[in-house]
Amino acid sequence: MDADAGWPLAAVAAQNDEVAGAPDPAAILTAGSVIVGDVLIPAGFTFHLTSTGHSSGGAFASGRFTKGSQYLEFHFRHSLGLVVYGWDDATISHADYLRGVDKTGAYPGYSADRLDGFRHLALDLAGPLCGFRDGDREGYEHARRTASEAAVRKLPCLRPARALSRRAPSLKHSSRHERPLEVTDRHAPISFASILMK
Repeated sequence: MDADAGWPLAAVAAQNDEVAGAPDPAAILTAGSVIVGDVLIPAGFTFHLTSTGHSSGGAFASGRFTKGSQYLEFHFRHSLGLVVYGWDDATISHADYLRGVDKTGAYPGYSADRLDGFRHLALDLAGPLCGFRDGDREGYEHARRTASEAAVRKLPCLRPARALSRRAPSLKHSSRHERPLEVTDRHAPISFASILMK
């Protein structure tokens, strides 16, 4: 299809790829799949290029290794980007999978070589994430649960009562009744109920 036909910004996207010197993402993804395939194909996985196209960020391609209900999906635009593992309907990102097995990995491992991301991913699949390659469903589910629990534990715990206690000395009047508030201990928490009851 002509770059000037169809989508109005297709010509601009094509120029962006030329300016960035970006070769065909499908060709790079296919070459990268050979690198990752060296680890996954002997374990029974097969590779399929699943989509290619152009969007406002430029050309992209995605592919998937599958074995039964297991899959590893990855996307390439200017570098190897999103990497997702799936087993039936249960999915996990590469970073979360590593967090779930409490290991550090080689991917993404920043580099100017567009194929290095695939090399780093292959190292992780042969190393800390070899359980996925080897069909360890129990280990996969354990990693998903552990990563999920770790994400919940990292959420900040805000305590409104403590936040109010820091401001207590500056509160002089209740806006509701225009009478003074009593502050007996400036470090003691103040509850909303005690303010409203006055």
